[in-house]
Amino acid sequence: MGSCTNLWNANLRGMDLRKAKLDGVNLRHADLSFANLNEATMGGVFLQGANLQGAQMKNVVMQESHLEGATFVGASLTGSDLTMAVTHGVDFSHADLRGTKLYRHIHASASLI
Repeated sequence: MGSCTNLWNANLRGMDLRKAKLDGVNLRHADLSFANLNEATMGGVFLQGANLQGAQMKNVVMQESHLEGATFVGASLTGSDLTMAVTHGVDFSHADLRGTKLYRHIHASASLI
């Protein structure tokens, strides 16, 4: 998949997307809850308003991604790279962020409880 792929509002709940190449894909408002995205590449992906509750996202590369308003409640992002990601209004409640790179990310009101 590439930057012209449009999966807006797609139902990908529980899908096995390990090591998927999703760079630049439009996943706005998609349901990726409980999906396995371990080791996926998602640089520059559009995830505004997406549901990633309980998703497995270990070692995912999401540099320069657009995550505004996305939900990562209870997701595992261990070792993932969110360098320069836009995180306005993202809900990381109860997410496992150990070892996650959040360098130079842009946020206003992300929830990290």
